[in-house]
Amino acid sequence: MNRRWIKFLWIAAVLLVMCSCNKTETVPKEEPQATSDDGSEDKRPEKVLKLAMTKNEDSDMVKAANKLSSLVFEETDGRILIEIYPDSSLGDQTQFLRGMELGTVEMCLVSMGTLEDFDPYFSMLGPVFVIEDEEHATAIYESETGKKILKKLEEKTGLISLAEVYEGYRNIWSKEPIEDISDLKGLKIRVPESDLLFQTFSRLGAQPVPLAWNEVYPSLQAGAIDAVENDMESIVNNRIYNAAPYCTETRHLFSDCNFMITQKAMDALNEEEQEILRRSSKEAGDYAKQLYKEHQEANIEFLKEQGVVFRRLGAEERKRAEAIIDRTNREYIAGRGIEENIEVFKSLRKSQ
Repeated sequence: MNRRWIKFLWIAAVLLVMCSCNKTETVPKEEPQATSDDGSEDKRPEKVLKLAMTKNEDSDMVKAANKLSSLVFEETDGRILIEIYPDSSLGDQTQFLRGMELGTVEMCLVSMGTLEDFDPYFSMLGPVFVIEDEEHATAIYESETGKKILKKLEEKTGLISLAEVYEGYRNIWSKEPIEDISDLKGLKIRVPESDLLFQTFSRLGAQPVPLAWNEVYPSLQAGAIDAVENDMESIVNNRIYNAAPYCTETRHLFSDCNFMITQKAMDALNEEEQEILRRSSKEAGDYAKQLYKEHQEANIEFLKEQGVVFRRLGAEERKRAEAIIDRTNREYIAGRGIEENIEVFKSLRKSQ
């Protein structure tokens, strides 16, 4: 009798454990909500803005975008929610810019070089071998010439610039070492959808290959390309250094991005909301610049630890490259009535 009771109790215990293991709790998906002043009720966002970007979730740019979203949500008492779509989840930059034209995307973080796809005029915000440093890039945006370019951008494309953020200098990252600028001859190098960069590397003797950013790593591994030109954070965050461990510090272009919103989406906001968005974007942009400065040295040390070999262009190499690229800059903008912009931008250098 005792044995039967012991066996019964043992089976019951096993069944109880099995039931508890299979039990699941349904947790409702939390959505951002705002509480009214008296705390009596919550409300959902009245307006949702989709912000597209190619940067991955670990990048400083996404951190800045999240800060922007939080600031706007808090300051509008939850009326406006900015949803962040990182890691090319809404396509590459050209694709989500088309989405902004169609009204399926309201905001983005986009490199200024990509905007020349709309009109080559806008490439003049980032001429190659012209920008001296970060402060010089900001001075260009804040100059009368820079403001005129952004105003024309707004008029021609319906895109409003909210804040500038730094990506850093673009260098060449290759599978094999580049001992001299002449070694670029025949090199298959990935470039973004930028006619100016395509022409620049063609002039330097390379074979530029336009590719979406998410295709770069497998293309390096497969041997479809030999090198890539991009900023350091992009190389680190996407582990490109594993496939391209040699960095030639050409510093040919200072790359920056802008938080942008469509005119239609901006018009849907009232004056107070527009001011909150502009102010929050500026704060998020400054935060991104702060992160950029903090991480530059750390990224260099990290890459050296990973075995990346750095080499800067010699004085004569750089002089030869600058002469070729300066000619490309001028020919590229010839006939557009903006040839004087290069000289204006150069005049803003601290070294002048």
